[in-house]
Amino acid sequence: MYQVRRPFGHTRAVLPVAPAEDDDALVELCVALAADRPVTQSRLPAPARIRRHDLGPLAHTHGVPGYRGDHAFAAITHDRAVAAATEAIAALGAAGIPVALFKGIAYAGTLYPDPAERPMTDVDLLVAPHDADRALAAIQRLGYWHVGPANQRAPRTHAITLKRRGAAIDLHRGPMQLGRAAIPHDEVLARARPAAHLPGALRLEPVDELLYHLAHMIRSELYVPLMSFVDAGRMLARLAGGRGELLARADAWRIGRPVRAALAVIDHVLADGPPPAWWLPGRAEVLARTLPPRPVQVARKLLLVEGPKELAGFATAIVLGAAQSRRSRRRE
Repeated sequence: MYQVRRPFGHTRAVLPVAPAEDDDALVELCVALAADRPVTQSRLPAPARIRRHDLGPLAHTHGVPGYRGDHAFAAITHDRAVAAATEAIAALGAAGIPVALFKGIAYAGTLYPDPAERPMTDVDLLVAPHDADRALAAIQRLGYWHVGPANQRAPRTHAITLKRRGAAIDLHRGPMQLGRAAIPHDEVLARARPAAHLPGALRLEPVDELLYHLAHMIRSELYVPLMSFVDAGRMLARLAGGRGELLARADAWRIGRPVRAALAVIDHVLADGPPPAWWLPGRAEVLARTLPPRPVQVARKLLLVEGPKELAGFATAIVLGAAQSRRSRRRE
């Protein structure tokens, strides 16, 4: 079993770094899964690495032995997620609040015909920022409470985490901190169409859905499991006219430079593209899913911003979040 080396004395035990041939096998697996092809490779990556990147259920349905249990568990958690989402969507609809599906709950059953292929740990729902407070109140009336950090209650934070026994919901105002990009949230929801697999909810238009996915990856400095790379690969493959509209919309949203950076990393991992810029995570770092030292994380946060205006908006979101945290501590 491989474990990941953590910086600055993190307490997790460290075993030898995965050999290059195991990296190659992991990439080959991801390429097949992103293309929705059966896995026929003779060498497979270590099971711990497949599971670390949330690929077990999808590997099972594509012919990799040993992951039936992963698929069965994902099927159970999917059914629970759908039940929680259905109840929350009905509550939001009764309050007159449009809601769109985001991330796993949007992809399970659509990008992935078998919903259990796309594991998820919570339900991600998206509302317009001006509806966020009313949406929060509607979901809390179902018995959910806030379990995330206090700064999530600040008006520019991207999401708030809610939980009750047996269910968790991330209620999103957007895919990243408000002000970090010029995303026209109301226009995005206006372009969305009814989600066939979850009545009452909306499904984002394909280009919007991909841009929101990339924005989520960018917000995490691309420190995400390979499952998110496979998601991106499948969404890129369904773009009928290539990447022109995607990049034009990214530029209009003032997120063009970060999106191009994210695409460079995705292409490097999934399409054998050239190495990305020196400050971005390379293939080995993505595959190992190592958390970089804090200074590197901060530097990437600052570089994954379009320009000075967006950097100021990002900084404002952080300051407002810190102020919200201080207020919460004083009340305690």
